[in-house]
Amino acid sequence: MSIRSSVNQSTGFTPHELQTGRAFPGPHSKLPLVESDDQGLTSKAYFYELQGLVSAFSEQVKNQQEEGKVTVCPEAEWVRLKVIKRKWSEPRWTGPYKVTERTSHAVRLRGKGETWFHWSQCAGVEEPQRSLTKVQEDLQAESTEPAGSEEDPTSKGAE
Repeated sequence: MSIRSSVNQSTGFTPHELQTGRAFPGPHSKLPLVESDDQGLTSKAYFYELQGLVSAFSEQVKNQQEEGKVTVCPEAEWVRLKVIKRKWSEPRWTGPYKVTERTSHAVRLRGKGETWFHWSQCAGVEEPQRSLTKVQEDLQAESTEPAGSEEDPTSKGAE
């Protein structure tokens, strides 16, 4: 921390300022949302000002929850799950999965074990009309049909 906030003699800037374009956020820099111009804060004074900001924000959250502005849990019964680590040729979403349990921020899915998934990783979808086994049976039936049973699509337009 002391290296990132030390001013370089040749550049006149700290490494943190060169990398981010902002002053290093520490006891020697000004706190956001604080009107005092006192730049000579000690570490202890800086800690107490941060603690005051956190308690003020906590009060805002508490008041908001009392007013009933709490996050509403999505009502989707079926979701697709976003694949985090995927190869380029693989699909971005898997599923659909049935929602078995839900909270305001997470969901547990049938077939995915005891893992909870955040709602940001899920997308609501309609209930599937056919099961996976039914789709596989239909595909198998299509592939085993004799080639001559289908009409030639090029002959339809030539008539």
